[in-house]
Amino acid sequence: MKRHNLKRLILLLIFLIVFPSAHSTADLLEQRNMAYTDPVPTDESYENLFEAGLSIYEMEREITNLSEEQTIAEKNIVTIQDKMNKHEKVLDKLHIQVGEILRAYYMGHRPSPLELILSSGSITEAFQTLLFTSQIIQHDDSKINKLQTAQTELEGMEEQLITTYNEITLKKEQLITQKRIKQSLEEQFSSQVSGLEDSEAFLKDMDTVIHNWETQGLPLFGFYFKQLSIAMNDFSELIFQHKDSIETDGNEITFTISEDQLQQYFISKNEIFSNLQFSFSDNKLIAQGEDQGVKLYLEGELVIVEEPTHKVQFQAIQIKYNDFILPAVTAENFTSQYDLSFYPQVFVESIVVTNITMEKGSFSITVNMDWKDLFF
Repeated sequence: MKRHNLKRLILLLIFLIVFPSAHSTADLLEQRNMAYTDPVPTDESYENLFEAGLSIYEMEREITNLSEEQTIAEKNIVTIQDKMNKHEKVLDKLHIQVGEILRAYYMGHRPSPLELILSSGSITEAFQTLLFTSQIIQHDDSKINKLQTAQTELEGMEEQLITTYNEITLKKEQLITQKRIKQSLEEQFSSQVSGLEDSEAFLKDMDTVIHNWETQGLPLFGFYFKQLSIAMNDFSELIFQHKDSIETDGNEITFTISEDQLQQYFISKNEIFSNLQFSFSDNKLIAQGEDQGVKLYLEGELVIVEEPTHKVQFQAIQIKYNDFILPAVTAENFTSQYDLSFYPQVFVESIVVTNITMEKGSFSITVNMDWKDLFF
């Protein structure tokens, strides 16, 4: 009997060790939760952090570009100033020479050809005198023309110098702004990453995302923007091909293009555009798709530009790489790097684009032109 009680006691002890009480289990869970005050980030939290990391990388790239452009502009100023100094010395000499020529005419030291011919003793002498006088006049005219040309060139250099100074001022302002934004974003990014339980693992993933963007995403977007610029250059073809979809009001003509017509136009220019789906929405042109395992998204608007040449330009507003939203500077860089414009006056000289509207399913472009120019 004692041996039986001993066995029961041993089994009870084993049970308590293997299966602790509900109260002790709750205590353990509470202690574990207290050890991690910040919640484990959701997928959306990680996505936002990846976007922030990509934005910092893109801003650093923009800062580098601005610094290089500023350095080039500063070197251009030195070059222009050096040219101006040399030009001014040449101009001073020309001023003296032209002054002497004008003084000679004023003082009568340059007799007129008629006076020289009449004072000649023979026809041969008169011909020689006329030839000599013509050479003097040509020499004088050449000096005066050189002076005028030199003055015009100097004025052009001065304008170029002012333009370059303005460019440097703008680059400096942009540089300061981008550095300030980048610093603020870096502080937020560092604070959020340091609060992660697996920050080291995240930073390794971040490096991979940036590397993939740098080696795959960035070149791929650059390739598509280049092909878009080529297709946009002939965009007038698309508009004037569909003369059946027009409305007229005097000299105003409105062309309406459907999404399908736009899609087929781009594919006709390059088969790679079959990877993208083009659509219109709220005055925005959107292109999205996938190529080489990379998700591409481009959103922008068509804007009428008057100076220096009348044109319609596609201006990128937002770019997404694998669903990561990139900063505005990335879209601006691509827009400035590639000419995403079409020039309607190359197709019809008298045409002026007055309005562009985009809505779901189609976009309309209104032009002012002489109606007969459309067909003749």
